[in-house]
Order: sequence, then structure tokens, then C-alpha cells
Amino acid sequence: MQIYFRFLGRFTVESREYAVLNRRSIDATPPGDYIIEILCEADDAELLLERSKQLYPDAIPYIRSALDTVPKSF
Repeated sequence: MQIYFRFLGRFTVESREYAVLNRRSIDATPPGDYIIEILCEADDAELLLERSKQLYPDAIPYIRSALDTVPKSF
């Protein structure tokens, strides 16, 4: 959860990235951990990946992992 909030804090509240990151679901998982799902389109996830490369590299593996679950279009 710390990575999520630190990444979110890199953006102004008016930005597209902030809006995308705020469409989320946070579920507590024992013991004391959380699963955070960002509800967005693949192109928004790609945008977040590019921004994470520039602003917060710690978020990269989480975004890539999520993108790996997106079905590829033909």
C-alpha cells in the first residue's frame, strides 16, 4: 500500500494519472497486507507504466504484472 500512496502522491489532483489511480479497490488480506486493484483501461495502465518509469520505479513491477493479465487484442 505504501508504494501505491507514494506513486499517487507524485501527481496533482487535477491530473489524468491521479484520476486513474483513484479508481481503485482496496481489500485487506491477512495478516496486515492489502490488495489494491486499479480499475482502468489498458491504455491508462500503459500511461501509468510510462509515468512510473519517470517518477517512481518501485511501482513498475506491479503495473507490469497487471498488464500481463490483460488479454491481447488481435
